[in-house]
Amino acid sequence: MLTERRISTAASDLIRHEISVLLVDDDDQYAAFVRSVFDETTSLIVDLRHVRCLRDILPALQTRAFSVVLLDVNLPDGNGLTWLRDHHERLEAAVVVLTGNPDYSLHDEITESAQDFIVKSEIQPDQLVRAVRYAADRERSRQQLVKSREYYQSLIEQARDLITVVDEHGMIVYQSPASRAMLGLDAAYWVGRSLGEMVVPGDRGRLDAMLARLFSGESESVSGEFGSRHSDGSLRTLDIVSSRIASVGESRRAVCNARDVTEKRLAEEALRARDEQLRQVMKMEAIGRLAGGIAHDFSNVLTVITGACERLQDSVASSMPSAGADVSTILNNCRRAASLTRQLLAFSRQQTLSPQPLNLGQLVANSGRLLRPLIGEHIELRMEIAADAYAIEADPVQIEQVLLNLAINARDAMPSGGSLLLRVANTRVSEEFARSHPPIVAGNYVLLEVQDTGCGMSPGTKARAFDPFFTTKGLDGTGLGLSTVYGIVKQSGGFIWISSEPGQGTTFTIHMPPTLAIPVATETPQPAARRATQHATILLTEDDPDVRHMLATLLNTAGHTVIEAENPERAIESASTYRGHIDLLLTDVVMPGGTGRDLARKMASIKPDLRVLYISGYPEYGGSSESGSVLEPGVPFLAKPFTRDVLIQKINEMLG
Repeated sequence: MLTERRISTAASDLIRHEISVLLVDDDDQYAAFVRSVFDETTSLIVDLRHVRCLRDILPALQTRAFSVVLLDVNLPDGNGLTWLRDHHERLEAAVVVLTGNPDYSLHDEITESAQDFIVKSEIQPDQLVRAVRYAADRERSRQQLVKSREYYQSLIEQARDLITVVDEHGMIVYQSPASRAMLGLDAAYWVGRSLGEMVVPGDRGRLDAMLARLFSGESESVSGEFGSRHSDGSLRTLDIVSSRIASVGESRRAVCNARDVTEKRLAEEALRARDEQLRQVMKMEAIGRLAGGIAHDFSNVLTVITGACERLQDSVASSMPSAGADVSTILNNCRRAASLTRQLLAFSRQQTLSPQPLNLGQLVANSGRLLRPLIGEHIELRMEIAADAYAIEADPVQIEQVLLNLAINARDAMPSGGSLLLRVANTRVSEEFARSHPPIVAGNYVLLEVQDTGCGMSPGTKARAFDPFFTTKGLDGTGLGLSTVYGIVKQSGGFIWISSEPGQGTTFTIHMPPTLAIPVATETPQPAARRATQHATILLTEDDPDVRHMLATLLNTAGHTVIEAENPERAIESASTYRGHIDLLLTDVVMPGGTGRDLARKMASIKPDLRVLYISGYPEYGGSSESGSVLEPGVPFLAKPFTRDVLIQKINEMLG
């Protein structure tokens, strides 16, 4: 008998969940997907009919009754939303809107007659089934409520929302069974109590004012969100909508529909935080591209100015000492300008890196000798370095620059003294942390924390801390220190965040991806001669005429023979017709008509033993990786601007 009752119950459930669905979609492939989902589900029986155009909807509805209409937005003969707004009064079926565009706003685009909103690319089969079932249930409930007051009562008893009826004094006279699930207490507990007891004390004044507006006739319907304490102690957020209903005798009544929107509000807050972080990333990317373009053009200008000043200095140093001093001043300022250019490139992630397996803990420990005199004796420098910290792949010079800039920032935040902590350890980023801190992904990382006990940052300062040229130091700051840190960390594949409150100090948290490569000790390079030690023939390819002329003059002065070409095509022609031996190709990377790498590959077939030295004002092109910003070991490269001595030294090293 028990088995028969179970079978009977299961059969009745299937009958209760049998619905008819009209799918309006011109995408036959998606229609086939919907049909397969309904065919495979065991939770309900679906009778599906498919039409492709808006004009076919009303004729289909006249042939039979449908429980749910799945309505696509973009159809061959019009917009589904427009059609719905024009015909919703004629419909006796639930409407679920379908779209392939996730950017539609639910509040702005969906009319009140639509039951649900589905993004095709995001919906899962079980979600589609659930959405259709819920839409059909809601529509059926609406129709039955119109027909039967008795069913209205049964609907309240089964509703997932909490239905509460109060009198004009705010006393609860009825509450639905959803009280147990939503608040943890049976409905009988609340009957006879004040509605204000359902919400936290801080919200009771707002709730009383809302009911007062309702019973005074000022508003026909009132709503608001209120905090409520569950019996387990957790805080819930209830969205309460209240409306007047028929009085009972002389007692005026109102019904309050409460929905638990706790998870929804938490999700919205997380989404807002994520959107804000993504907007910050996009802003930094845009500023970085602008800074990189400026730095490139400025690098070419500085290359010409520096070369011309070096030539002028050779001419006037002995005969005109005062002029020589002026030239030295110009060169010094060129070096300062070049330093600013490098900082701009670091921020825009377009500087040239020489990454290598690196023991971050050892590098941080060794940096103490440099940082202690820098921060001063009034600041205590502490280090916590895990002995088992993974190795990372990074440019040690640039990581030292990160430590230096962060230490200077900490020093300036602690004029009266304090403590600076450097911590290196392995860490595991969880999925939850990754979701709230895009674009990092879950996994193992090496953690570098730089924590000070200084004055901290306001929210506004923290939001702009990495912006180039933003400074709180007035005329004494360049505003490039932290932006340089940001660029180096990002270009090295890491992630950085700031945690700071006014008066609570600041913590910079850096996550670097680990590497399995083993760090090796680097050899100190031997100094090279300033001038060329041998005469060589150099094919110079540079599209900027000023830069090309200046480099040719410098090389000729150093004793080299120079063949000039303004583009790759001209370079190949010159190399093909030149009867002598060409020792070196000195080429820009990005030029009209081709790249330096393409030129080098073509030249290899003409001059197999030709050495190649790349130069560029876009240092990111110095590499051969997919991003182009990391140098492959052994690729000779000079980033503009460079001095005469650096150029001659590099050529000497290559010609050996």
